[in-house]
Amino acid sequence: MKLYSLTYKNNAKGIYYNTFVTGPFVEPPPDLAHASSSYIPFSRGHYLQSEGSPKTQGEYFANLPFMVAFRDLLSVEHNQIISLYTRDTGQLVGYNLVPASLPNCSDYPNYAEVEATRLESIHFFLKNRTAPENLYVTEPFVLRIKQHHFTGLYCMLKWDGQHVVGLDYD
Repeated sequence: MKLYSLTYKNNAKGIYYNTFVTGPFVEPPPDLAHASSSYIPFSRGHYLQSEGSPKTQGEYFANLPFMVAFRDLLSVEHNQIISLYTRDTGQLVGYNLVPASLPNCSDYPNYAEVEATRLESIHFFLKNRTAPENLYVTEPFVLRIKQHHFTGLYCMLKWDGQHVVGLDYD
């Protein structure tokens, strides 16, 4: 079972989206599979304003295993991963992603350790049980995304009226 890591930044809660170059899946090389997680910032972030809703901001970033795993995916329509079905047609348009803890693994496992110890029933889980810094996603999820022609994942962070919760503005 292949396993891919999604990375949080600044303790923000959510799953982040980026668009990757279309191409066949290529499994991470051994040096990445055994490497500790890191993230690559793609941009400072962007603002989204919807009528009647508070302002929210998302930030694009991903680590290398994430980039490899999702290189053949496109963007989710309207970037609303929390929307499961359209109101008009009932068509599936997204997934509600739920993280879970990974047992039988160290607090900061690498790709190879998680792949070796992951329970088959777990599709999403926190890399560190106490601090939501990393989230993993398994191959079945990638296949589901591809089946529905989705091309990425995105999360809008909470806005507390003055700043986005979880982002550092310094």
